[in-house]
Amino acid sequence: MDICKSYYSHSAHSHNNLIIFFGGETKYDFIHKSRNCSNSLFSFDCINKTWNIIESQNSPDPRRNFASTVIAEKFLMIYGGINTKGKFLNDSHFLNLGKNFTIRYNDLGKYKYRK
Repeated sequence: MDICKSYYSHSAHSHNNLIIFFGGETKYDFIHKSRNCSNSLFSFDCINKTWNIIESQNSPDPRRNFASTVIAEKFLMIYGGINTKGKFLNDSHFLNLGKNFTIRYNDLGKYKYRK
């Protein structure tokens, strides 16, 4: 993954001393008539001024134009969006920012919340 690649329609959230970026899209591909979406997850350390790739298990499908927020300073919630083929998505994912593990909303009943 190229961190320096130009993305838009992504999310950016402040968490501790980091800015966490997820997803988005690159330039429109006129040859394939599609927008290349991403499920990239990376951070910018505001103190050290460094970029880092965040490896996450069970990452959501690539998407753009989605909603996201940080909940309880522990989870990055990602909802909906549009995939590369233009399909509207209606799913929710929760990324545990401390453990880099993503849980689909439908799977939440299998996991217990721990502080």
